[in-house]
Amino acid sequence: MGKIQTPITVRGRYFYVGDDRFLINGVVYQQRAYRPGRISDDPLSDDGLLELELSIPFMKVLGINTIYIPFVELNKNHDAAMKMLAEAGIYVILCIGHRNETSDARNRNPLRWYNRENIFYFLRVAEMMAKYINILGYVVPHCHDGHFTESAVAVVTRAIVRDIKRYTRLLTEKTGMRTIPVGIMVREVQTINPTVEPKFQYYCSGDVSETVDFFSFEDFDWVEKSYKKVDVGVAKLIKMFGKTHVPVFFAGYGTKPEAADARCIAETNALYSNPDMLRVFSGGIACDFFKEVGALRGLVTQEKDWEHGGILLESTTDYKRLWRSLQLHYLDQPPPKVLPGSASNMCRPDPPKEGDYCLPKLLPKTLVNWDMIEQNLDDSEWIDVNQDVIDQSIDDVISSIWESLNIEDIEP
Repeated sequence: MGKIQTPITVRGRYFYVGDDRFLINGVVYQQRAYRPGRISDDPLSDDGLLELELSIPFMKVLGINTIYIPFVELNKNHDAAMKMLAEAGIYVILCIGHRNETSDARNRNPLRWYNRENIFYFLRVAEMMAKYINILGYVVPHCHDGHFTESAVAVVTRAIVRDIKRYTRLLTEKTGMRTIPVGIMVREVQTINPTVEPKFQYYCSGDVSETVDFFSFEDFDWVEKSYKKVDVGVAKLIKMFGKTHVPVFFAGYGTKPEAADARCIAETNALYSNPDMLRVFSGGIACDFFKEVGALRGLVTQEKDWEHGGILLESTTDYKRLWRSLQLHYLDQPPPKVLPGSASNMCRPDPPKEGDYCLPKLLPKTLVNWDMIEQNLDDSEWIDVNQDVIDQSIDDVISSIWESLNIEDIEP
């Protein structure tokens, strides 16, 4: 891995870096252990640089080229962390969400989740991070735990995708800022009893201004007791996504079966070696990098360095097993080629059948006054944004724009 000089783009069903196809070999990266003196859990803030500096060598051994970040804080600076990652050849997929946001809070009344404060936050985060060349994309999480109807959760999630996509396009048009792909992360799905397929159909069908640029989902069913043969899992997934017109990848994988001392890593064989999977899928993100005390998954433990007053990272059995699996199926392999005809069967899916996933056709009316945003962008004097790191003076311009935005609230 070398220093990142080229952003990731989306062309059809694949990610590209320049003219080469890009396959995600990622890991979920969020700080879990307590360190005295750390005041922020934002893993990309200056307060997390120590952990990040210690983590990158572990990632390099695994050939990690992408990390998934669950949240960042608006009032923190991320220049140093993003530069450190870019120099290590690591891209970032960022979740657009609050630190304290939970699926429970969102699902109890998702229509209240779509409000002035949250939309303001989502758009600010999208704008703040777009300046970094190694931002691969933004994801909007989709969660549902039964407190509210699945339909309401999905329709609000799609509305947020719509607003973020429109804002990133407007920034590109008015300022030259790079348009960041916006996708969805579906959590806790079952591919054995496929609950993910209708969600894929919903978020990828219809008006292109509302649909996702890529689709990802967690898959923790890939264990021996569920998939007696890997071929069974491959066949199911290829049937679901074989005609995808956007990149699809695992947003989280690595199940720890009962009575086992480490995770199953059968996914790497399929994701990075199976020709059918390579034709359709764009890799995956292992879960998780840090192991929390009592947690089932984690590649490294984080402990206090009593001798030097710092912290120590040590690899776990999961880390060693993942390394062995990636060594067989990924490390030192050339980028996957786009074979002739591999994308010839791409097509946008039809909406899910009403009996499978009944959803309203119309989204909530946007809360954003787009005319006001466009006017302020036209009136503002923007500096050159076609660079790896934007000068700090842009913050003053951004602040002046947001102070004059008019975002309407919705009825309770």
